[in-house]
Amino acid sequence: MAKRFTDTDKWKNKWYRSLSLTHRMFWQYINDNCDHAGIWEVDFDLASYQLGVELDEDEVKRIFSDKIAVLHSGEQWYLKDFCGFQYGKLMPQVPCHESAQKILRKHCLLAEDGQPLAKPYVRAKDKDKAKDTVRDEDTNQDTDQESVLASLSPVHRCRKHDIEHTEAFCPQCCEEL
Repeated sequence: MAKRFTDTDKWKNKWYRSLSLTHRMFWQYINDNCDHAGIWEVDFDLASYQLGVELDEDEVKRIFSDKIAVLHSGEQWYLKDFCGFQYGKLMPQVPCHESAQKILRKHCLLAEDGQPLAKPYVRAKDKDKAKDTVRDEDTNQDTDQESVLASLSPVHRCRKHDIEHTEAFCPQCCEEL
């Protein structure tokens, strides 16, 4: 049985207070049922059954959009603040931290400094889904989507594969895991 820290001040948090009773129960449910790296295996049927309420997946995604990142076409959710709250700074010499880092690395959610990403990166397949052009508000001109994304994303260099990429982790390194 996993034991988790809980924030007793959540009841004072305006975001939490604004949730319906159903959504507060669901938020607690996914925090209790995610793995120790903050990854929840999406199962709305089980959640609805265990909570005794009907859940609308699209509505829940909208409500928690700032708190979660949807992974693997919706099969898993990453709770963005989970590791930071549960562990503080992740340190590889602590066994449970090392295990959480391994899971985050597997999902390409670990920054180069060994800490979880607060904003998971835009992957190549996500870029393909984006529109081809974006209206530049300052110049009222259409701009190529790739150049806009490139200008917003920092460039990283993988020492192992000697390539540049905008993701937090080298895509080739992630494929090797």
